[in-house]
Amino acid sequence: MPQANADKAFDQLAEKIFESYIDLNPIDGTWMGVHGANDARLPVRSAEAAEKELSVLQGLVRDLGAFRERELSPERVVELRLAKGGVTGRIQRLQRRPLWRRCPRCYVDDIVFGVYSLMIRDFAPVTKRARAVLGRLKEGPTHLEGGRQNLENPSPIFTEAAALSAHGAIDFLDTTMREFIASVPDNRLSGSLDRATSDLRQAMGGFAEWLEGNLMPRSHGDYAVGRAMFERLLSDEHFLAWTGEELIAAGQRIYQETLREMKRVAARIDPTRPWSKVVQSLKREHLKENEILPYFRKDVERARDFVARNRLATFPEEEALAVVPTPEFARPMTPIAAYLPPAPFADSPVGVLWVTTMDRRLDESHRESLLKEHPRWGTAITALHEAYPGRHLQQSRATCKKDRKLRFLFSSNSFAEGWSLYCEKMMAGSGFHRDDRSRLLQLKDLLWRACGVILDVELQTGRMGFNEAVTFLVRKAQIERQTAVAEVRRYCAHPTQPMSYVAGRAQIEELLEDYRAAKGDQFDLRRFHDELLDHGTIPIELIRFEMGIPRRKQERRGGRRTAAAAGRSTRH
Repeated sequence: MPQANADKAFDQLAEKIFESYIDLNPIDGTWMGVHGANDARLPVRSAEAAEKELSVLQGLVRDLGAFRERELSPERVVELRLAKGGVTGRIQRLQRRPLWRRCPRCYVDDIVFGVYSLMIRDFAPVTKRARAVLGRLKEGPTHLEGGRQNLENPSPIFTEAAALSAHGAIDFLDTTMREFIASVPDNRLSGSLDRATSDLRQAMGGFAEWLEGNLMPRSHGDYAVGRAMFERLLSDEHFLAWTGEELIAAGQRIYQETLREMKRVAARIDPTRPWSKVVQSLKREHLKENEILPYFRKDVERARDFVARNRLATFPEEEALAVVPTPEFARPMTPIAAYLPPAPFADSPVGVLWVTTMDRRLDESHRESLLKEHPRWGTAITALHEAYPGRHLQQSRATCKKDRKLRFLFSSNSFAEGWSLYCEKMMAGSGFHRDDRSRLLQLKDLLWRACGVILDVELQTGRMGFNEAVTFLVRKAQIERQTAVAEVRRYCAHPTQPMSYVAGRAQIEELLEDYRAAKGDQFDLRRFHDELLDHGTIPIELIRFEMGIPRRKQERRGGRRTAAAAGRSTRH
């Protein structure tokens, strides 16, 4: 088949894949800025819906298998590989770890994130968005009832997290939802919203009671996906051929390297105390409750100015970032901060940075523990990681690829998180940190990421339990226990996400070395960053292919495969 015809046929299939995905996942469509009938719907979670999705995905695998790479343009070769890996990974998750049976929190998140996605972005007049909100609110009670019927023996960790989220959802309905209703000018519509909110609040309260009193006593399932599936996800979704053991070895190596550097930096701050004591003293110099948001906003602007002044990357037109408090429903899984990317198909790429402020209903000791995760010298690290030049800049640049829709369906955590961790090191090397205290806290966070690699494998292969993992994180990374609990909850629920920071950074650094060698005297760091970010949030191995950067290092080192070997070995 001539390339032009093959490219056209592939683009038609890509559009079919995209439309099928939005039909199955209407809330994701809203988040991506695809608006229409999907805005008023919640996803269907049932045995019948799962069978339908599986059938659709298996059909897509057959359709994708009809294409030959030699007949496609390089851009579409990348997307063919991306789609094959992404669809195969989704089939694995659907068949072996079906969320509709194992994830009680999904039923809460579907409703709250579905409603929140319509409220937080001003893509249409408030009255139009309110009608879509009403549709999702009305579906909410039936959706929760479906959860009661569907859930079978989830992990107690998942049930506990769902109960916390359900109580957060009730707070959300009592506060944020009521504020939104007050902004709706149509009295009849606002009255309907008020009644639907009251009905959903009652249903959510009943669901929380059912989770705690009925489901929790019979929640004996396992969160671990097992070694085989874990490594399959590494291959299919991340284009990595590292084994679990090789990941652990990489995490341990980075942990030891980071620890040695931390000891050197801590000694410059206070030579009379060990590094752990110096870190704890810095955490006690935390922000006051009313300072958290202002400090983050200031450091976000400082990071952006530093990137612009030092010509480290180019900002897309009209990008913007809103720094807001983390909503109540998301706090159980968000102890510090989280980033929500801009909608790629919206008119303007506005991202949102959640910053977790204090809940005054918590007791004083709990609040003090959480405040220690906001040290005065640490907000700049989170700002550069999540905002500039980290997640927000990367995601804003990715929206330039909006004509290549598959790159948004099958996005890569290893690139998104790896880029942010790379930025932490790159910004430190560029002189962003003004003081050794910030540098020490940055290294402490890297220690935490190294621990995350180890725990990702140990938890998902069943070799470490939840409480053991929490203690490991507290002792090894000097994280407050409440924060460690929230982190390990996330690790249990999202296999391969915790390892993505370290694995992604390793691949980016290797690509940088090869790019520098290929460009020679023409090398420019900003140009490298711009080229890297212009391919969308896809696996780094596919970016390397599209950039046309040859690999120089082929060997195995120290008992681990390099990122290069991982890319060579992946089969698609």
